[in-house]
Amino acid sequence: MTGWFLDSSVNFLPQIVVGLALVLALLAIATRRRRPLAVAAVLIVGLVVALTGYKATLQGRAGPGDLRLMTANLLFSNTNVGAVISAIRLRDPDILVVQERVPFWVEVLESLEPELIFLVQSPSSNTAIYYRPERVSACAPPTLDQPQISNAAVGCLRLNGRETLVLGVHAPRPKDSFAVGERAASLASYRAVLAEARTSALVAGDLNGTPLAPSVAGFISDTRLSVPLEGGPWFVPSWPAAMPALGVRIDQVLTSSEFGARLVAVGPPIGSDHLPVTVEISLPE
Repeated sequence: MTGWFLDSSVNFLPQIVVGLALVLALLAIATRRRRPLAVAAVLIVGLVVALTGYKATLQGRAGPGDLRLMTANLLFSNTNVGAVISAIRLRDPDILVVQERVPFWVEVLESLEPELIFLVQSPSSNTAIYYRPERVSACAPPTLDQPQISNAAVGCLRLNGRETLVLGVHAPRPKDSFAVGERAASLASYRAVLAEARTSALVAGDLNGTPLAPSVAGFISDTRLSVPLEGGPWFVPSWPAAMPALGVRIDQVLTSSEFGARLVAVGPPIGSDHLPVTVEISLPE
């Protein structure tokens, strides 16, 4: 129970601290005392400083954008074809990673050929990777001893001559203590694939957690991956799409140290409860 509560609530630490500061500010107004207001100010300043410092330890280097990667959780029940296609046209990704891809979405995404073509899907077929053949080319994924992961698509793309593992992921949602264990197992499987492949890697998809969550933070640290560079003390939220002001970034793009990465945009809305995340990646020479 403790693990579930910690892993879920810590994602919303910024909202919790801001909410507490607002309560203290209202208390200061109601009681006409300055001390609660001073404590609220300290909380906000401390939050900004702490998150800015922590975020800086996670970010990779910046660089010129050589290609774009977009990840989008389409949502099983979503049927807004126009919004999804428009978002893909708008962001113009060279690599597209999608989750919750039911047969309906398989047919929709096939309509994007030959601009974007299918690379690989997870054993469950719900996670898939597409690529733009004009910019990148497919290669044979490394032979791994790891068993296939139901919710992960393992592909290989040749980026500027460098064979790169592209791992499309969709970790289980930590709705209870059992699901937290499932997500930890999925993250361990992703970690094992990256360790065995021993190659450049891009990881993209729905991790159902922010870098603050202990399980996600441990995954990023163990794999030595980096998050894209972006301004501000925290990350632009991608979920829930209907209430971004109260949301968090649970859709992630992570890169090996040899790549640079910069956030392009979160959005636009696609009819899903998630917003797509688009990142520019700079390639090593």
